[in-house]
Amino acid sequence: MGKLFSIGMIKSSIISLPICCMPKHQNIFLFLIGLFSIYLVLSGNRALTFKRKMKGNLIDQLISGIMLLFSVVMVALGIYFQLNSLENGILFTFFGGFGLFMTIKDFAF
Repeated sequence: MGKLFSIGMIKSSIISLPICCMPKHQNIFLFLIGLFSIYLVLSGNRALTFKRKMKGNLIDQLISGIMLLFSVVMVALGIYFQLNSLENGILFTFFGGFGLFMTIKDFAF
């Protein structure tokens, strides 16, 4: 059941990426949260493989590295939005900070 849940989460997150880029539906927050959800599912699935191995490989570093990049973008957008009194600034900052925290923990692990 867990594998089916993971597959469903990945599919729904991937579907959200093109939807948020459609005309009259542009939403950068949905795009970044879709990427964030993909990262959480992938890193959770990869963490289960550590039952059988002791060290991460290139795939683990690539997943965490991409999320690190998007987390920095989210924090930067959040700060920019907050300074310019635009909506969702605090959400970008929170999710970006949480993503930074998680990726730093991944690299330390």
